[in-house]
Amino acid sequence: MYIGDLTQVHSWITKDDEFPLPSEEQNCQSLVTVTGDEVTNSVKVIPRLETLVSLSVSVMLLRRTIKIITHASRLSPNFTSVYR
Repeated sequence: MYIGDLTQVHSWITKDDEFPLPSEEQNCQSLVTVTGDEVTNSVKVIPRLETLVSLSVSVMLLRRTIKIITHASRLSPNFTSVYR
């Protein structure tokens, strides 16, 4: 049996047959054509992956810090006066 057939009927993918996937015949009725321009415009270059990762980590830390300050200010009203 082809592995694609197994995944199409797997209970985790179909949410216990609540959302069945279309058959290969149904899914491949119309062909999709892709132009060279579409391929060129769909690929974006990330100059430095480290920069993207660093930015993501910074945003996560900032969100966590805001949560901590917000939570602490709910516990003690005097806590926020230190940061103002």
